[in-house]
Amino acid sequence: MLGVVIWTDAAESKAIIWCEDHGKLAFLGQCNHGDDFLKVDQGDLIQFDLAEYRTMRLAQNPRKIAQHYCADLDGVLAKAQSVKSDIEKAMPERAKARHAPPKKQSCSVIDFAETRQKYKSATLGVD
Repeated sequence: MLGVVIWTDAAESKAIIWCEDHGKLAFLGQCNHGDDFLKVDQGDLIQFDLAEYRTMRLAQNPRKIAQHYCADLDGVLAKAQSVKSDIEKAMPERAKARHAPPKKQSCSVIDFAETRQKYKSATLGVD
């Protein structure tokens, strides 16, 4: 999996990664000693193995592909927020639809034993 580091804590050797599949963010936690330690900074492009543990996505075996791949990450995110706000101002009905509560859907529970008996009766001509 490829991802861009969006947050780091150098003192704790931790990072949060935005993944290429646009799924949940991945967490990278490393021991800051040993041969496997990789220093990453915000905006670095890394490749890693993805593992899931309960509700968390964990980045393992990180390899740096490009340093400062997205060096202006804060600017990119601010611009994206600005564009989103402009769209919502220009199209208020779209913004309302996004935040509207979900429509209630009706459903019915089918009793399979009763339905099966009716089907058998109908196909065999038995009442």
